[in-house]
Amino acid sequence: MNRHTFAFAGALIASAALSACNATEDEPLPGEPGNAVEQVAPGAAPAITPAATPIPDASHAVPVDNPDAPSPTTGGDGSDLVLTPLTAADLSGITLAGELACSFSQSAGGPSLMLARGDVADAAGRASFAVKIGSYVEQGLALQDGGYDAMLDGGRFGTRGLTLTVRKVGAAARSGGESPPRTAELLAQRGDGAERVFAGFWTCGP
Repeated sequence: MNRHTFAFAGALIASAALSACNATEDEPLPGEPGNAVEQVAPGAAPAITPAATPIPDASHAVPVDNPDAPSPTTGGDGSDLVLTPLTAADLSGITLAGELACSFSQSAGGPSLMLARGDVADAAGRASFAVKIGSYVEQGLALQDGGYDAMLDGGRFGTRGLTLTVRKVGAAARSGGESPPRTAELLAQRGDGAERVFAGFWTCGP
């Protein structure tokens, strides 16, 4: 090989080395922007960036119990306290002793939620009554002596596991007649803590 040939071969080798170096510098590294496919070692799981946990704002706050809400009517077993109007069939199957009656209804002249009877001028006697709890008719007695006269302005009555109080008896809803309905409330209290108030009318007379 003469001197000119040797110089030409050296120039070719230097040019190839310079091109390889430039190509390496221009190639993006794995994981850098512009690298279309990230190289993952065989058998290794790809890295996962955990998502940021959002911070709830005031509009998504968890509601709290309203302290002004009325007390629930359910008792210890979770059931509602339900009184059902007495039907004609219900009344035909019960016997209430007494000369005159008082009844509580949710509308003037409507069916009775409770019906009680007692004797007039019976200072030592107690009125008897009937009430329909759900679908069952129960009978009981007034919790105070005095018969019919003692319940003209309301009163307390008791049966198995239930106490009924007729209270806030007002003026007659209409004038005239022997048995004018009077505005009143019926408080029903069950032995397991359930209670409920019914608004309506207390009617006493023949």
